[in-house]
Amino acid sequence: LKYAAEQDSNFVFFVDSDWKINKEITRQKIFNFLNFFGDSNYDFLFERSLPIKNAKTNLNSFWSHKVKLYDLNQTDEYDEGHVANEQFLCFKNNEKLKTFVNFWEEKNEICLSNNVRPWCEGVEIGMSSAKAKMKMSPYKFKEMENCFSYQSKSGKIYQKF
Repeated sequence: LKYAAEQDSNFVFFVDSDWKINKEITRQKIFNFLNFFGDSNYDFLFERSLPIKNAKTNLNSFWSHKVKLYDLNQTDEYDEGHVANEQFLCFKNNEKLKTFVNFWEEKNEICLSNNVRPWCEGVEIGMSSAKAKMKMSPYKFKEMENCFSYQSKSGKIYQKF
């Protein structure tokens, strides 16, 4: 994302490294999505609506190992951020994205220097989007139907969207 944010492009897509881009992806599907996104007032679209404020007090949360690390119960600064599903993200390439990227990089350094697995990057994504004051929304990506897949360790194939 850091490199992409420095490029002369209007949009940045993030596809998690364990997901495959399928042959069902077409220029038309991409253009349909970009037309929608470009006409919207959003800076960032993601899957999974899970506001940080609604889950940070849940000790059984899949990301509870990061609540203390970032003192999330001591602040409401990031509460409007969402613990995004990091498999597929879309951003408008603007100054907010640069703020987002720099803040996420800082959070990654905190994880590494404290020997905390950076797994579950959705927390940092949510915090970074709140810090950058991005206009964001969870989204179903219906325009990108069957464009992505994942093969589990057991061999099962999961189609995205």
